[in-house]
Amino acid sequence: MPTPDDPELQLVLKHLRQTSRPPLLVGGAVRDCLLNKKPKDLDFLITGTEISEFETAMAELADTLNLNTIRPAAFPEVIRLVNRDISLDFTFISPETVTENLMERDFTVNAMAMNPADGEIIDPAGGRNDLKQKKLRFVRESAFQKDPVRVIRLFRFQTELGFTPDKTTLKLAKKAAPLLNKPAGERIREELYRILANDNGAVAVKEMAHPILTELFPSLSAIRSIPQNGYHHLDAFGHSLAVTEWTFRIKKLAAIANIPEPDISDKDKIILRLAALFHDTGKADTLAWNENGITTFKKHQIHSGEHFLADIARLNPSKNLTERAAALIRRHMLFLNFMLNGWSENSFRKLIRKMGKDSRLLALLALADKLSANGPLSAGSADKIAKIIGKFIKYYEKEAETIEKLPKLLSGREIMDTLGISSSPEVGKILNEIAEKQLADPAFGREQALQILQTHKKNTQEHKP
Repeated sequence: MPTPDDPELQLVLKHLRQTSRPPLLVGGAVRDCLLNKKPKDLDFLITGTEISEFETAMAELADTLNLNTIRPAAFPEVIRLVNRDISLDFTFISPETVTENLMERDFTVNAMAMNPADGEIIDPAGGRNDLKQKKLRFVRESAFQKDPVRVIRLFRFQTELGFTPDKTTLKLAKKAAPLLNKPAGERIREELYRILANDNGAVAVKEMAHPILTELFPSLSAIRSIPQNGYHHLDAFGHSLAVTEWTFRIKKLAAIANIPEPDISDKDKIILRLAALFHDTGKADTLAWNENGITTFKKHQIHSGEHFLADIARLNPSKNLTERAAALIRRHMLFLNFMLNGWSENSFRKLIRKMGKDSRLLALLALADKLSANGPLSAGSADKIAKIIGKFIKYYEKEAETIEKLPKLLSGREIMDTLGISSSPEVGKILNEIAEKQLADPAFGREQALQILQTHKKNTQEHKP
């Protein structure tokens, strides 16, 4: 097999070619090479008897390639050479433990080593054959117990490689789901986010749904088998999965709404798909029956936002991501309200003012939600929502920049100082009142805003005892 045409690998080989024990490329890099892909990560095994020789060779290589050296304290046998663009991992082992090192890895397609100089493959677990069959299979039955993050990683590989887990591996992964409470949340987060950012992730999410996601996120488990009303054909959990599946079909959603396919980032996709997954978790708290015996879930969206924030904290996510996803969850009913109670350009402006660039994500979520509700009472609803969303997106594209750049006429501090109050909901109400006036009248300025503030001050003084 020819040496992979990778500049970083060529540099390593050039420097280490004359050593008595050349490096072995290992793991995912070998898999990618066999798939004729450029390796995303370069990991090497360096065999030898004296670790001092390994350290000297790595110091020379770092100097030659102008790389920085990282030495994990917990793993003295590992040296990482890095700069802003390159990350190379080297692990020192004795020659007789190469096979055992490979057999400790997660899946057979990642348990191969290759001498990049001549293409010779070391494959003790049969990974090359599984690669041909596009199969994901554990190396040892203890794989998930040794590192439970591999449970999520299995589905990440399924998504990114398009491979299928074999039945036994899938069964063991689901059996190991309760172990997901052990690893650091950051490690789980990175695997899960890569699934959610990938447009091919719908199959993996559906396969993970129970017991993996329900184990990871208790609020999802709580809505399993919760009945819904005649607008739905699925229970709350099944509906949430269907909505999430739709969010992996953004091009189709755009076509249904008769709008151009939106160009959204990987982060936006993660936010949208998390919001879809959690948008109805509040139904576990709000399930009730009205006088006609029909199930209701009043203000479930507020509870859903709270459940999302509580569950996602396990993964130590960024504040920006959680706030944006929670806002989508809390407001996912707004387009239904437009359908039932009517809409106007003014209502569109208010929504854009609240949601900013996430207005598009909210529209996609609302459409996915309605398309996933196919009960006997829902006939025609999806078409109505789609038309409203089409009009909204066109209005957004035309007016959003102007709306988002409306000047801030008063600060919260000015309001508190003028009224002699501390931070409170009253401040937000006044700011919203001023923003609505701005949206309705482009000529509305600071002087008018100050007049509104003075009116509130007068009312406050009149109601003082």
